[in-house]
Amino acid sequence: MPPHDTTQAGLFYSPYRDKATAGALKVTFVNFFLYSPTEFGRLAGEDFQMVVLSIIFVGAYIGFHTRSLALALFGLAQILLSLPLALFFYGLFRLTWFSQVPPPSPPLPCSAPLLVTYHPRASHRDVAPPPLSLSSQVHILSVFVVLGVGADDIFVFFDAWRQSATLPPPISSSVTSRLTFTLRRSTAAIFNTSFTTAIAFFATGVSPIMPLAAFGTYAALAIVMNYVLIVFWWPSVMMVWEIHLRCAPRHAPTRPRTPAHTQL
Repeated sequence: MPPHDTTQAGLFYSPYRDKATAGALKVTFVNFFLYSPTEFGRLAGEDFQMVVLSIIFVGAYIGFHTRSLALALFGLAQILLSLPLALFFYGLFRLTWFSQVPPPSPPLPCSAPLLVTYHPRASHRDVAPPPLSLSSQVHILSVFVVLGVGADDIFVFFDAWRQSATLPPPISSSVTSRLTFTLRRSTAAIFNTSFTTAIAFFATGVSPIMPLAAFGTYAALAIVMNYVLIVFWWPSVMMVWEIHLRCAPRHAPTRPRTPAHTQL
């Protein structure tokens, strides 16, 4: 049933959320095909448009906190890169359910013969799993979770890095010692937050509701991949930014002054 003429779609706003009225008659939209890929995909796609605003806001706040556009761009790249990495392990572990409803197969004509082949030595292990389907946008909505967790990890790491510059030597004497202090200071806190959040999403894997279980598993894998990137990839980003991209005055090391020789 299409929406009534009085309903209007706005920016990031579905027409089905608007009130439909016809004089004294109030029309309520009811979709009996809740698992229809058409309507479900349409509503999820409209919600997915809000991801653009979320990415812009998170990137702007990272740049505001770090005072660096380069770190903001690298931070967004790290957060978004965790999604395809999670999808890789999602398929590697043979978690093949990725769609709300599998796409309908075309009906066979009545004249088409039905061929059944029987192999006596075949087992259920020889049967290939169904292909990975990407026809639903539900799992991609986990970017909201990864944006929050990933930005928080970047803030913790950057604050520890900034703190290392204010400490006395030998910590603040070189970038190597500062990086060592930053990793020891931040990785424990980042691990605790990432671990608890991932376990909370992994717990939904035991749910008998397949959409909830699959979404939770994918979101947990994305958080784990974000933690791997913040530990092994983000320190390299900080080194490149500190040595080559940081727009800060650098004081060249000066030689200590030697006392002048006096003539007798």
